[in-house]
Amino acid sequence: MGPGPDARSADDHRAPVAWVALGTITALALGLRLIRLDAGLWIDEVYSLLDAFRQPFGHLLTVYVSDNQHPLYSLAARASLGLFGESPWTIRLPAVLFGVATVPALYALGRETVGEREGLLAAGLLAVSYHHVWFSQNARGYTALAFFAVVATWALLRGLRTGRRGPFVLYAVLSGLGAYTHLTMVFLAVAQAGVAVAVVLFPPRGWRPNWTGLAIAFPGGAVATLLLYAPVLTQVMDYFLNTPSRFVGVSTRRWAILETLRQLQVGFGAWAGAAVALSFLAGGVIRLVRRAPVAFALFTAPAVAVVVGATLARGTMYPRFFFFMAGFAVLILVEGAMQAAAVVGRVAGRRPAWSAGLGAVFAGVLIAGSAVSLSFNYRFPKQDFEGGRRYVEERRSPGDPVYVLGATERPYRDLWGLDWAVLDSPGNLAPAGSSADTWVVYAMPRLTSATYPEIWATLSDACPDPVRFRGTVGDGDVYVCRIPSTTRGSGSDA
Repeated sequence: MGPGPDARSADDHRAPVAWVALGTITALALGLRLIRLDAGLWIDEVYSLLDAFRQPFGHLLTVYVSDNQHPLYSLAARASLGLFGESPWTIRLPAVLFGVATVPALYALGRETVGEREGLLAAGLLAVSYHHVWFSQNARGYTALAFFAVVATWALLRGLRTGRRGPFVLYAVLSGLGAYTHLTMVFLAVAQAGVAVAVVLFPPRGWRPNWTGLAIAFPGGAVATLLLYAPVLTQVMDYFLNTPSRFVGVSTRRWAILETLRQLQVGFGAWAGAAVALSFLAGGVIRLVRRAPVAFALFTAPAVAVVVGATLARGTMYPRFFFFMAGFAVLILVEGAMQAAAVVGRVAGRRPAWSAGLGAVFAGVLIAGSAVSLSFNYRFPKQDFEGGRRYVEERRSPGDPVYVLGATERPYRDLWGLDWAVLDSPGNLAPAGSSADTWVVYAMPRLTSATYPEIWATLSDACPDPVRFRGTVGDGDVYVCRIPSTTRGSGSDA
């Protein structure tokens, strides 16, 4: 059920060293999240900037546009923009701060559940995590949500252990703020409420859970959520009940699983690294179930709730829906490293202290692999809309029409005010009697081809080999097609 009294005494003895280590890890986390923070925006950030961050506070409090709007984050980004001016780094600054704050928060959760050593290793892995750095440089509410998830879970565990009211009150506040950041926090709270009820009914030895605490934590969180959303509650309900997603047949559970595996490969530098991480994850599940079953249930039950809730709500699934569980996943990975070391130690006939040291080495391998993968994050922007713009402007002739398709419309036309036309018909690609070249800029082929099938079929024939501008967003590369007037429909020119 977590670290025992002996482990806690040893942790207290090492406290000064632990705090120095944690401070160093947190400083490293901040430094890694500031590198290239001012790189170009990707499409979701563009939508957020245009529809939310530039709006006055009163508008943000009373208007709900879509699920792309993360209310609490929008308020924080609007404040940052007002203080420091508009630029990519200013609207991403709240994501950085929440991302960095999650590192010591995860240490506290790890210390509460499995011990100080594992807590420090988990903080170190989160600090250099490719995915956590990526989202910490994303002007969206995901790192805030992950922060609230970690701290709220810590508070709930403390409340269930001690029976004190303070942690339950804290849980109510944090779950309300998390839900006001992103509604997937509701799934976490619902799932954890089920686990908490089971703990009250069947309390572990030495724990003091009580119904009063649960009555504070979960109804209190629901009331906080409703109060925060009150000015836009009818708009939120109308959106989720009456606005079907265009990507129901595209962003499926199968695609989300495959995309998650691909992202694991990126995050650990290679498929071999992803395989090692998955094996450690399996081992971590075994170890955590044995050492801290309540924590394991609180960590993992929300995943089931998200799958069910997202399927019923809009019918789409994205890996980022589960990002709030990043801290939990990191702790399980570290536990898996310890489990692998324990197995090796038993086979080799070694003492537990030796196995613990080897576990730290295994966790260090995970940390090193994740740190190496950060080079990909720094090498490319999230989406290179600026690269596509420069390419076209340097090469087009006066009178050449330029079209944007799908996700490229808003950055080029609305953010930068270019007079590029929207490609709304296949006929635009081959106008009769034209002597000018035609340029087309598009991104996200998977979504674009599903949304505009006729245009996509014609464009693919006319431009089979477009110029590609790499980005770190999955399926987010930007493409530029030049269709020469003399060879329309038969090729392209890079």
